[in-house]
Amino acid sequence: MVKSSLFKNTVLLYLLKFSTVFFSMITIPLQARVLGVSYYGELGIATALMTYFTLFIDFGFTISATGLVSKNRNNPIYITELFWSVSVIKLLISVVSIIFLWIYLILLRVESSFYPLYIWFLIAILINGFLPDFVFRGLEKMQSFTYRTIFIRLIFTLLLFIFLKTKEDLNLIPVATLIGNALALVWALIDLNRIVNVFKYFRFNFKLISEIFLDSVQFFISRIVSVIYSSAGIFILGVLDPSKVEVGYYSFAFRIAQMVFSIYSPIADSLYPYLIRTKDLNIIYKILKITIPALIIISIICFIFIKELTVLIFGIEYIGAIDIIISLIPSMILMFPNYLLGFPALSAINREKYANISIFLSFTVYVLLLLVLWICHRINPISLGYLFSLTTIIEVIFRALIIKKYS
Repeated sequence: MVKSSLFKNTVLLYLLKFSTVFFSMITIPLQARVLGVSYYGELGIATALMTYFTLFIDFGFTISATGLVSKNRNNPIYITELFWSVSVIKLLISVVSIIFLWIYLILLRVESSFYPLYIWFLIAILINGFLPDFVFRGLEKMQSFTYRTIFIRLIFTLLLFIFLKTKEDLNLIPVATLIGNALALVWALIDLNRIVNVFKYFRFNFKLISEIFLDSVQFFISRIVSVIYSSAGIFILGVLDPSKVEVGYYSFAFRIAQMVFSIYSPIADSLYPYLIRTKDLNIIYKILKITIPALIIISIICFIFIKELTVLIFGIEYIGAIDIIISLIPSMILMFPNYLLGFPALSAINREKYANISIFLSFTVYVLLLLVLWICHRINPISLGYLFSLTTIIEVIFRALIIKKYS
């Protein structure tokens, strides 16, 4: 029964991620062709910045609150209090986020014509932040969550194909995201009220707010650090390359890598609440024995035909991103075991703190080597790609050694 639930949730999450890849394969070429390298570079910078705001409003609740819901799945009163307490914290974070964005736009002297791009993106991100997905994940009720997210992406894709015609339509991208997120929030709250009746038992207490805030801080810090070194390359190139051509190539290549990473997360996401309950670490070993050889074979095939695939799917304009994509291939292979050996596996042996420590370790290595590249005047899209792959290797090795030691 338990494994049947795990399988169902994994399939649903894979359906979710398949939709991510499917819609990305449709929308990324459209955006790239219509916007051109320069505007696409500005979009890449805005998207990278919004990644930080997404993590800020999430504040680690995807991990901490999901675990609390899983442990208290039979206590609807507690889940209701948790939901409203998290919402109060996110409301305060939203206010701070607006202030931070204003400071960013002024201090970095972002061209005023791009202000709407950033503002609409932030509103969309804040709306998305109030989605109570941690409740659905903790209760392992992923069906509605999956259908809702697919619906959002369908709306977003349709709006882009209908209205995105020239690079002057750049602001349509965050507006389309906002519309989809707003509809999803209404849907999610209706569904959540049906399951837990959160509006009938509107309640929260300051003690719980304080507890979950402090509990989430460690997860927030580790996730924000992880994103800093994964998206830092876009910001660095954005500063060094006024033409935005190099940052356009790099952001394009990194979005391809992120699209690959998104394929891996369904298994990790479904295993996390499952392993909190069962502590069945053997299932991870079985999964890795099957998937790692397959990933290596697929990567070799993609490496051989990378030029043809890039030109066919994205156009000749992005042929300059090929070497950057190649530099990210090691990370595309190893990110899967890295996900599984992170919070899912370490939770099974009660060593979650080492997931955070591994992130801090890889971040330290990233910063030190980035400094070396700076001194040697070797910062470019390709070197940053290999640097990201190296930090992924270090992270997965560290986690594997910890699991071997304590399991």
